[in-house]
Amino acid sequence: MFLFIETLSERSGNQWNDDNLSQLKISFSNIGLAAFLGYFASNPDPDVDVDLSVRARTLISELKDLPSGSLLNSLFASDEVKENMLCKNPLVKATWLVDKYADHESIVDSFVHLLLDRLGFNDDWLYVFPQMNLPLKYGEIKAKTMAKADFVVIHVLSFFRMAVVEDKRQQDHMVNSEPQLIAEAIALSQANSESKSRKRPVSEINTATSSSSDGTEDRDVLFGVRVNGLRFYFYVIPVSDAILKAMKTKRVAESETKVLRLEKDGEYFDWGVPERRSIIIRVLDKVRSYMSTRGDGVQRRSSFSQAGKAHTS
Repeated sequence: MFLFIETLSERSGNQWNDDNLSQLKISFSNIGLAAFLGYFASNPDPDVDVDLSVRARTLISELKDLPSGSLLNSLFASDEVKENMLCKNPLVKATWLVDKYADHESIVDSFVHLLLDRLGFNDDWLYVFPQMNLPLKYGEIKAKTMAKADFVVIHVLSFFRMAVVEDKRQQDHMVNSEPQLIAEAIALSQANSESKSRKRPVSEINTATSSSSDGTEDRDVLFGVRVNGLRFYFYVIPVSDAILKAMKTKRVAESETKVLRLEKDGEYFDWGVPERRSIIIRVLDKVRSYMSTRGDGVQRRSSFSQAGKAHTS
């Protein structure tokens, strides 16, 4: 009698699909805005702005009169556009360009980077690192497969990776890059696990975030963003022990891991819609504050290669 043990399909991150998620027993759980914000903020009420940064408040105010779709195109096509101060706002120009040329990934990249910078993701010791190559390890040997995120948010003193942003749109259709986003998060967590990062027990995380039959802690919990044109999708990605063990042994995961996906009224978050745009800004602002605090508590290193080695002056 032969015992069949299913092994993982070894692929680079940009080749991941739903089969890879199935082998790792990764599923998605849709949650509302208050529950999602509750993970990152002391005040989870989505209608209360008391803990929003000045940057976020200012940006919401600046863009309150931003038209969308055909109205925005008409505004830029009008003779009055040259005197319109709103249209000179960098994010308004970027919004118009993405809406007009959404299948150009470089334009979407520029828009996302500009938005993250405006909201302080390059402030303090945070930095938005574009096109970071991430080794994706199967087994314990040096990784031959890679995952490349459009953006990774890192803490430059600890080189701790905390968020991954992926934008995809090809021609006239949206691309589901969820598997690729998960692969990038796993690669980030594998790099983080080489250092002495702080762990959060499952009991401290929203119970919908992760489930593990053996009650082990999550190794790492990362924030994920997918952008399709002007459409935003937000995730909390727990890279659990079950996932890391499966990657290390190259065998199918033994237990399920749930990824949180922000959902409101069954729709995505459209930057062109004022109410949704405010939510996008609120979510990113609270995440940025959380990451700055979290990164400050991680052991200091002086280079990417110093995994777990304390910095000495």
